[in-house]
Amino acid sequence: MTLKKPPIHPPIEAGESPLFYLKRLALLNHYDSHTWLYKNAEDRVSRNLSQLVDYLTEEDWTKQAEQDEAALRIFQLENFHLVKKARFCPICISEDKIWRATWHLKTSVTCVKHEVNLVDVCTTCCADTDLFKAKLHECVCGAPYGVQSTVRASKQLLELQRFIEDGAVPEQNREQLMPADHELTLEERVSLVSLFSRLTPNHDVKKTGTSTKLNSMQQALDALQDVARGLLGGKAMFIALLGVLQKMGGKGHKVDQLTIFYRSFYKEAKKACFQRYKDVLEAEITKRSVYATKRNSLFSEETINGNVWLPLKVASKEYSVAVSKLRLATKEGLIACDRQKKGGRTFSLIYRPHLETRLSFLLEQLNATEAAILLGVTKSQMQLMCNSGVFLSAVPPEPGRCSHWRIAKSEIVEYLKSLTPKKVKLMPKSILLPVAMKKYGGDIPNLFLTILQECRVGNLLSYLDDEALGIRGLVLCHRDLISLIKRITPDHHISATRMAGKLQLHPEFMSQLVKHKLIKSYETDNNSDERVIPLEFAHKFKTRFVIGAKLANVLEMSPRDLYRHLAELGIMPFDHDKNYKLRSKLYQRYQFVDAPMIYAYVRNLLDWNDVSF
Repeated sequence: MTLKKPPIHPPIEAGESPLFYLKRLALLNHYDSHTWLYKNAEDRVSRNLSQLVDYLTEEDWTKQAEQDEAALRIFQLENFHLVKKARFCPICISEDKIWRATWHLKTSVTCVKHEVNLVDVCTTCCADTDLFKAKLHECVCGAPYGVQSTVRASKQLLELQRFIEDGAVPEQNREQLMPADHELTLEERVSLVSLFSRLTPNHDVKKTGTSTKLNSMQQALDALQDVARGLLGGKAMFIALLGVLQKMGGKGHKVDQLTIFYRSFYKEAKKACFQRYKDVLEAEITKRSVYATKRNSLFSEETINGNVWLPLKVASKEYSVAVSKLRLATKEGLIACDRQKKGGRTFSLIYRPHLETRLSFLLEQLNATEAAILLGVTKSQMQLMCNSGVFLSAVPPEPGRCSHWRIAKSEIVEYLKSLTPKKVKLMPKSILLPVAMKKYGGDIPNLFLTILQECRVGNLLSYLDDEALGIRGLVLCHRDLISLIKRITPDHHISATRMAGKLQLHPEFMSQLVKHKLIKSYETDNNSDERVIPLEFAHKFKTRFVIGAKLANVLEMSPRDLYRHLAELGIMPFDHDKNYKLRSKLYQRYQFVDAPMIYAYVRNLLDWNDVSF
């Protein structure tokens, strides 16, 4: 046995750091140092945490053998994966009075339980502490660890922390490259994150490919923010990461960052769960992005480069990024932001190095307005497409955080390409999509989405007349379109509201006709109050009835004079003996047989000449 059994020896807590468990025992037993618990003198100067775990496991009173294997595996990792300076969650220390084993990992920067960033510098004396010299509850300056100020962790960093600790992957969809059943061990997950942190670009890139970014929380938070997006942010964010690496390779760096990345990645990524990453990487490996900056000619280049803080609107204009995107990026911690108050107003300053290296991430994610322009659709059509789930990467508005939809640019581009799966050789009769929607869209619900879906599967022949116009320039085969319309509307039913427009009747008058069954209608099957009218019943209504106002218009008479003349002839409105009154004068067509001069017009349905289907 190499450990002494102290008088007070509570068992180790679940997930507790073995080192700080000994420190806790020393504090409970009033020992000056935890090293008093070692029997061998040479062990007292040892910094081997793996050996310490073995010692604790040998002792029954520690209950170390009953600990979760995940916590034990942390100390079986290589030393370069473990921190040398203490980092901790002040809330955990205040509430639970223990230090967690996961805080020993360099890749651990957040507390999942309290959703805050870990701390490695005392906010009172601004000093860091050696891991083995750190006290349990307070800094060497005497400031309690439990009252240190904390910063709320970003959503991306929390997702990355859950992946490191438990292997959990964010919501699965077609865009997520990491499968939920990846079966990566703790060592493999930590090595993967370390690899990405070493090669993921940010404002402090090392040309040699080596990395010290995870040694301190300040740099680790910065680096792992990029790792979280590139590794777990889905296809669009991984492509954006590759784009940044490509730009770095063309900016005078002696080391080609993209080459280093994919060589290192392939060396690390041996399992089948990385296949999606490899497919995307191989598809993008030959592409390069062009980067350009706008320089102010009034200042020297050194002055411009030295100005690392840009006003929000200036940054938006210079880098062509929407202000809403920049605000969201600052909220998520993607870009550092300094807010200053001057004269009762608050000004936001954007950190230029973050913006320049993360520009691809921002430009890859479009808001609804930008996506609508790229697609060539109206705002209402864009809203319809988002709500119907056309785009798998679309993120809906979140109250208090982001007020607009967010869609990956790469998915928009792929969607446009998918609208013309077949090469068109000959199209004798065609029609533009906007013209088709104006002609048929009012009669058929969801016709817009139906047409796009049929184009994608190849049932509706189409081609883009002008790619710059997007969907507005989509040319459809008229014959295929008519076949589609007949297929999806076999009964040619039209809503009562739309029928009122076609017959040029007031909606209230149409409602009265439907209510009193003067025109036959049916309930819809979507649990709404709207009713539909088959076209054949609309034709029967036109054949049976005459609208007084329409007849007066044909005869070029005022409606009042016509009604008086008809009353003198004994031709009374349909509702004259009913217990209800219609909004407009309605007559039955057979009543005009005794008025030959008028019947000539009525017989040939001239009163409906201005109405067609």
